[in-house]
Amino acid sequence: MNKVWKIIITTILVIIIVGAGYIAYSYYQKYSKKTKEVETLEKEIGNIENDIEEIKTSSDEAAGECDHGLTSEEKIIVADWDMYTSSSYNYSFKYPSEWTLDVSNPARINVCDEDGEGIFNVYSGEEAIMGFSDYDIENQEDFEIDCQTVTLINFSFDANGRTQVTSFDNGLIKYVTMFSYEYEGVSHAEDMQDLGKIFLKTMELN
Repeated sequence: MNKVWKIIITTILVIIIVGAGYIAYSYYQKYSKKTKEVETLEKEIGNIENDIEEIKTSSDEAAGECDHGLTSEEKIIVADWDMYTSSSYNYSFKYPSEWTLDVSNPARINVCDEDGEGIFNVYSGEEAIMGFSDYDIENQEDFEIDCQTVTLINFSFDANGRTQVTSFDNGLIKYVTMFSYEYEGVSHAEDMQDLGKIFLKTMELN
């Protein structure tokens, strides 16, 4: 092979290599650009999803929607309970349909079971002013009623008497609730306290 052919072949190879390199670099540039565009779009989509979630949360709060904290089991329990609504004092709650409801005094509503073992009372307005100086506190905890944090206190007032008490308001009206029952052992007391909490979880303030 003479010198001229060597130069021609070498030139062709250089052109091929340079061309291939240029093509590869161009594809790399396009790929990098597309990758950045995809990353930017993903970030924008994430921001939009966050904005939608914030708007939904704000809408729920504005609409007064509240998670009352009822468990799946408790929702089944209260599914066939009756509803009492006080138009005078702007609240409602659910109670077992077989319990007796006494609305003779709208400011002092009570429901009790047929054996009188459990009584749930709601005192409103002036009737909600009361003290418990003769009661002994067994324990207390933070609790939520219609998304309002209250103090839930378990009192004992004699050898067998127990009552669960809360106090709260809707901005205008004061309320006190009491769930009273007879003490028949620790296990029974815990069951009754849980029942009292279910009454409270169903309460809504208007």
